[in-house]
Amino acid sequence: MDFGIAAVVLALITVIYVARPLALARRASKPRAAHDEQVFRDQLLEVDRDLERGVLTAEEARSARIEISRRLLAAATERESAPDHQPAPKALSLALTAALLVGAPLGGWAIYRVVGAPGLPDQPLASRLEGVRPSQQIAEAQLVGRLRQPPPGPETAELEALVAELQARMAEGEPDSQGLFLLARAQADLGRHGEAWRAYQRLIDREGDTVPGGLFVAMAESMIIATGGYVSPEAEAALEEALRRSPGDPVGRYYLGAAMAQTSRHVDALETWVALLQDSPANAPWRPATIEQIDDLVARTGLPRPTLPAGLEPSPEEQRAVALTMIRSLDARLAAEGGGPGEWLQLVKSYSAFGMTAEAEGAEARARAALEGEALEIFVAGLVDGEPAAEPVAPHDDATLRDTVAALDARLQAEGGGAGAWLRLIASYAALGEAEAAADAEARARAALADDAAQIAALDAALGGMAMPGMRGPSAADVAAAEARAPEDRTAMARGMVEGLRDRLFEDGGSVEDWGRLIRGLGVLGDAQGATDAFERAMAAHGRDNIAAAFLTETALLAGATVR
Repeated sequence: MDFGIAAVVLALITVIYVARPLALARRASKPRAAHDEQVFRDQLLEVDRDLERGVLTAEEARSARIEISRRLLAAATERESAPDHQPAPKALSLALTAALLVGAPLGGWAIYRVVGAPGLPDQPLASRLEGVRPSQQIAEAQLVGRLRQPPPGPETAELEALVAELQARMAEGEPDSQGLFLLARAQADLGRHGEAWRAYQRLIDREGDTVPGGLFVAMAESMIIATGGYVSPEAEAALEEALRRSPGDPVGRYYLGAAMAQTSRHVDALETWVALLQDSPANAPWRPATIEQIDDLVARTGLPRPTLPAGLEPSPEEQRAVALTMIRSLDARLAAEGGGPGEWLQLVKSYSAFGMTAEAEGAEARARAALEGEALEIFVAGLVDGEPAAEPVAPHDDATLRDTVAALDARLQAEGGGAGAWLRLIASYAALGEAEAAADAEARARAALADDAAQIAALDAALGGMAMPGMRGPSAADVAAAEARAPEDRTAMARGMVEGLRDRLFEDGGSVEDWGRLIRGLGVLGDAQGATDAFERAMAAHGRDNIAAAFLTETALLAGATVR
């Protein structure tokens, strides 16, 4: 209401100012030549003043008077022959004035009613920025053909067959919840996240209010991966709904912080991530990625770095090991698939910051060979003028890193540790290129954590590729291959772990996650019949829950079990 009154008052003031000459002008107006004549007379006076001040010489003043006088005589002749302009009829002027007074405000209001938003409250900057954020559909369309697809693995053929079977079944009739869940998970495992989140959306629409928050998180994560890390308005809405249903979900909280960081809500993002760290155990697998996001946001914005909860600051050795793992991962990707000048610059400068001169020179040579034209010019200019990618640290060679990893390994063997510590050991061995040592560390981690379902679940999440970005470890296929190459004692230890879990679950029962872990373990050991038996017992205990049944069915199919 206040806005309407203010708009009417301002409109009336504007119209009165414009219409006033129409209502009051009743004199005849002189022709244009009369105004020109007055101008020329003023110019003659100005010439006399300039001559007195010495600006013009006598000769220049005489020439100027002759020219101005000629124009003055022409203007006077035109004025005498042109009549004065008579005023418009009074009635017409008053009618036009009334039309402006009434029509302009009413017409403006009518247009605003059509194209405006009456009653819309004031919007802060973050809300207005929301209107210019690309939608999920637009963001995906912009990235068509540009996102890297995961390389095909041993499970790809099975997943392709599963997707084809599910799609054929759904084409014959109304899709069920179990089929939609399996389809979404399989498509995500194949790297088809654009299709995966749409399958999750169909499942959510079907289930209604009974959908757990975890499904919203899974859908949002697929949406974010499908756009190369961009959190669209739709993905953010899914995260908010997930946290409304499951307020403590760490994955949802992590990605919601990313959404805030991308929409200039930097302080809110830092508070969200710090709160996540405060509520998480010290060995939570998402801890390193969250701290990395905090450090990156602080570096980009210049905000003061928040104080992290006690015990959650990574040690310098851990920071170097994680950083080196990321650098070598970038190197491997650029070597296999290439990249832009910015990525090559990041690799060269990262190696230089670690004092790894030979690696930096090798990366520079490979970049010069891979880039051409404008991209090569940008790369070379960045080498000369760019800022260093990170603060230089003391040179660290593989021997130094091996000592650090060996110390961590010895500490875990002597004192044990949680999933986070074991994950650091596995990632460190992977950074050194020691695949068998990484597999051995994983086997020992599973043996040490066998009695703690929550820790095993955290380990599985990180190694299975469903954890935070930057914490993706070997897939189930990688683990199976490592097991096949491992010595007999390692295989026997893994078999003993699986048999112990089977005995416990067959006797006392357990959660859906425990049954899934048992089915996967039996599949890795090649015991398809055992996986089938475990699946049937798990379904007897949890099969009435559609989501649990879908999860168990997918796990059994991937493990080679017979599903009836």
